[in-house]
Amino acid sequence: MPRPLIDTETAAYAAGVSERRVRQLVQAGKLTNYGTRNRIRIDYDQLAATRRL
Repeated sequence: MPRPLIDTETAAYAAGVSERRVRQLVQAGKLTNYGTRNRIRIDYDQLAATRRL
């Protein structure tokens, strides 16, 4: 089954943080970007597993 990928806006809403914070977490390697450099896509399951943002 394919991974449920979400954009930064949706990830930020789901995690209760800003889009900037989501991009910072991707840059820090705490979340994996499955999209492109300009179009970040995050695995929803990984986001859900990352409780402390």
